[in-house]
Amino acid sequence: MGVRTMSTPSKVHLDFVKQPIGQKPPSKLPGIGPVIETNLKGAGITRAYHILGMFLYLDKDLAAFTSWLKRFGANGGHCQACFNALIEWYQNHMA
Repeated sequence: MGVRTMSTPSKVHLDFVKQPIGQKPPSKLPGIGPVIETNLKGAGITRAYHILGMFLYLDKDLAAFTSWLKRFGANGGHCQACFNALIEWYQNHMA
């Protein structure tokens, strides 16, 4: 797992990690804005749980997750924000 480097979690982060994932769109994840969401949807990734599934498939590995998410236009900061939220969500709801 990667090192979490976040000083103060954003409101988007806090809202995401405390709730069930349900049918949320990708934009409910920190780091996923409109452009990245459009690119994800173009690849059939239409729900936040699809991104969670890839995060789990990649064994919660920051480097692999970052490499995957960058294919949709994310930069390192976007990837880190999304990864941090998924790690915390996983710890709160699945671990």
